[in-house]
Amino acid sequence: MSRLVISFVLAAVASGTIALNRQAQKPTPVPSPSPSPSASPSPTPLSEVQEIFRTTTEEVRIPVFASDDYGNSDPSIDANDILVLEDGVPQEIKSVQRLPGSITLLLSTSGDGNPVMRTNLTRDIALNLISHLRSGDQISILQFTSRVELLQDWTSDQSLLEHALRSKLHSGSGSRLAPALIQAAAQLRKQPIGDRHLVVIGDGVDVPPWATYRELMKALDPGEADEIKARSEMAVAVKELNATRASIFFISYQQWATQVFHGKATPESSHGADGIRFDPAMKRLRKAYEHGMAMGGQRLNDLTAETGGRLLLGTSSDEMVRQGREVARDIGAQFVITYKPKRPLSTSAADEYRRLDVASRRVGLHLRTRRGYIVNKAL
Repeated sequence: MSRLVISFVLAAVASGTIALNRQAQKPTPVPSPSPSPSASPSPTPLSEVQEIFRTTTEEVRIPVFASDDYGNSDPSIDANDILVLEDGVPQEIKSVQRLPGSITLLLSTSGDGNPVMRTNLTRDIALNLISHLRSGDQISILQFTSRVELLQDWTSDQSLLEHALRSKLHSGSGSRLAPALIQAAAQLRKQPIGDRHLVVIGDGVDVPPWATYRELMKALDPGEADEIKARSEMAVAVKELNATRASIFFISYQQWATQVFHGKATPESSHGADGIRFDPAMKRLRKAYEHGMAMGGQRLNDLTAETGGRLLLGTSSDEMVRQGREVARDIGAQFVITYKPKRPLSTSAADEYRRLDVASRRVGLHLRTRRGYIVNKAL
């Protein structure tokens, strides 16, 4: 809200208070005729007040992960410990605070073509993650195969989250990551900006549901037109996610599956990889799937690095379950930094990208944040 509007409101309140005091001093108030309803000014709708505040705010909130030399959370940082540069220009920090987190879990429950990706293991990773989040954090849960399903809307109730994971999470067929990311972005926009996080568990590979061998091979080794379409869909999803200013974590089955394909690890399940290694057709499918994971892994690594999150690659079920706790620890180590940019947001073009650099002013303090943010989106 502008200073002019605030001054006007304060003046109006002060005038009203003076008038009431003078009226109270009169021994016998003289009643005056009530004005007609049509003569009374209509109050400003609350939605319009909120819109005025939203469009005139010049405040930026960015998440910063803080840790010590040993990787432990550092709970004692303040504004003097941090240097924030926006497009190379130092900014004056207004506040450094811990806020309740908003975490969306996006869980792949397909496993078509991946010998180690199992719904039960994905459930265990997610359960371990939510059990180590801070009290008061808000969590929502989505699962995706060839379609996206909301299993639990925003809540801080651990019992509701555990119930959703144990009774609603189910296996399916096919996988489409881009629409799932867009749906996750829509979930995150329901929550306050500043401390938003997306945690994806899967392998980053898209395959059609109930596909034949030929359909799988076509999906994993698409032609130019299909590849261009897939890249376009992912670009839209990434743009939507970047607009939320959320940090993104990806717990990936990629490395474990690759080792199983090469006989260097076991899948820890009944559907092993021996047949894949020795059947010629399945060997071709394995190579195509491995290539798909590598390409998806590169995109996901770029996305997590851009947002200040992490890509975690486990090689066993125990390690991947532990990674759930590791992600929760990272989220718990986050602070939200607030500053008023020296170059006003109102001067920016729509969807302008501003580059961020954050450095520690204190020895032993390590900071990590997103590489930039988009102006005028998801505020």
